[in-house]
Amino acid sequence: MECVFCEIAAGRAAASVERIFAVSRQIATAARGALECPGVNLFLADGAAAWQTVFHLHMHVIPRWGRTDGMRLIARRRRPDRAELDGMAAQLAGRVPR
Repeated sequence: MECVFCEIAAGRAAASVERIFAVSRQIATAARGALECPGVNLFLADGAAAWQTVFHLHMHVIPRWGRTDGMRLIARRRRPDRAELDGMAAQLAGRVPR
């Protein structure tokens, strides 16, 4: 059997958030056992600006061995003020389907 994400991308299997996360957790559990990694990151990118390079929904399951394994997410940390956060929340709320 092909991987479930390939099946979804090819239109041969239905996708749902629950299924994607359930399969990702199964793969993460397998990675912990088979690779003896103490942790796993689940990473989903949406859009080129978010580092997405394959433009269909897929989840990266990344085995982790701690801070020495070389994986880094570097961001400039900025703390927006309350008014800016409230403004962003209002913009998002106006776009979320109910």
